[in-house]
Amino acid sequence: MSPEQRTVLVLREFEQMDYKEIAKTLRCARGTVMSRLFYGRRKMAALLAGLKKAEELPIPITLGHARTGCLANL
Repeated sequence: MSPEQRTVLVLREFEQMDYKEIAKTLRCARGTVMSRLFYGRRKMAALLAGLKKAEELPIPITLGHARTGCLANL
């Protein structure tokens, strides 16, 4: 995600600013704000989907787990 997309996403989702306020703050067009927000949300969704897939992978058992007897906790 680009820094511009991240900034717009934070201002909208966390600071609850509307498009007009964001455009004024960043000195850009409202359409630019909308575009950055669209592509930023799309990128965030892809990143979160990747994390979900990673969580579904089996946990690899390492020698450290076997040595310490922590296999029951997996």
